[in-house]
Amino acid sequence: MGMRLRVRAWVRLRPRLRLSARVRRTLLAVVVAGAVVVPVSAAAHPSIPAPPPAALAPLTPATLPAAYAANRANAATAARMAAVHGNTGRARTLRGMASAGRRFLTFDARGPGRTAEVFGDLASADRIAVLVPGSDTSLDAYGRLRAGALALHGKLGPRAAVIAWLGYETPDTVSPAALTTGPRGRRGP
Repeated sequence: MGMRLRVRAWVRLRPRLRLSARVRRTLLAVVVAGAVVVPVSAAAHPSIPAPPPAALAPLTPATLPAAYAANRANAATAARMAAVHGNTGRARTLRGMASAGRRFLTFDARGPGRTAEVFGDLASADRIAVLVPGSDTSLDAYGRLRAGALALHGKLGPRAAVIAWLGYETPDTVSPAALTTGPRGRRGP
């Protein structure tokens, strides 16, 4: 008799288990579809246009001022292109980067962007520190890296130079790509 009750209870629970499995399969399908559709749809939208990096002479103490000026001009051109494209946030960021006094060894506003900004006098520095960002840093979030470089330069003093180097596409922490163990490809041109 005890066995019969258990069998009957199992028979009554089985439809609920099937429904639960069906719901789990549906949710899994939605997650997988989202993991495919979201990155693909982002890739389908063209990125904000920007000029290629400025052609520079090899960097030496004598060529630094010309490199700084060329990279500021490149940032100004990229700001105008972003504004025409309708991305006012990126345009505002790039206009700030193009302002007088900013010193970039390299500047590339394409895709998430890459740059190396100098704080201090690189040509006469006794010590040089290079600050490298971790995750979720692009030109649009560059202010955090810049603030850290300014703070470090303040601690090291006037005889030091700090380079805020955003020379690679940093990993995202809020995306399906962040969950993979394989290497990531460069997004953008």
